[in-house]
Amino acid sequence: MAIAEPDPDFKYIAKVKVKGGKYRYFYDEETYKNFLNKGKEVVDKIKGLGTLVQTIPGNVAKEAGKVAKAAEKAVTDFLPPKSIAALPLIKGKHSEDEDMSAINEKYKSGAYQYMLNCMFATTAYELRRRGYDVEADAIRRQEVNTYSVSDMSSWFENPKPQIIHTVSTNNEVVVKQILKTSPPGSRGNMCVFWKGGGGHSMAYEVNSSGKVVIRDCQVNKVVKLSSLLEEIKPEFVITRTDNLKLKEGVLDVIARN
Repeated sequence: MAIAEPDPDFKYIAKVKVKGGKYRYFYDEETYKNFLNKGKEVVDKIKGLGTLVQTIPGNVAKEAGKVAKAAEKAVTDFLPPKSIAALPLIKGKHSEDEDMSAINEKYKSGAYQYMLNCMFATTAYELRRRGYDVEADAIRRQEVNTYSVSDMSSWFENPKPQIIHTVSTNNEVVVKQILKTSPPGSRGNMCVFWKGGGGHSMAYEVNSSGKVVIRDCQVNKVVKLSSLLEEIKPEFVITRTDNLKLKEGVLDVIARN
């Protein structure tokens, strides 16, 4: 993902050597430019800290230690997080709509890595609702068929998928089935299978009044349940995630926002 082997089915535009002798591969100009700009910010910050040390009287060694820690933090913030505890946090209040819009902005680039990452987008939305400042990572071509759209076990502990039968396209009938395992205030992953073939992952939320809201975080859109029921096969799968503990594997599908 962020640091990995190159995608054999898609030519990368650049590669950058990072910590540990590994390389980070880039497939679109925007992501590469953002990486370079962030790197320049880190370098400038470290240079600024070094200059600051020279102006501080007194125990320079002690101050230099502080600068070294600050520089280390700047570099750490630049690299992919190594643990869930190291994930950056969102500052201030953030609404559901704001979180959804921050998930997959590169979708509009037209690159397949951001057009086939629906599971990553749904998972990233769950993390943002928990307060983590992340977005969906790109998917590599060889990973497209690796993850089942209904399998969350790589990123959450003990997920319990529930099959919803949609023999009726009546919203109320379907909502009642969802509410059996997802009470007001809950949210999770909804995996549907299109009548024309293929599947898709979206986020669902149950608000305080029991209304089900469906969010296609990959494309930043709220989906009407009635319209969705007309387009999918007679059953779909939901997995409540707001009450599940995260696994470190979730770091493979998200990136710093």
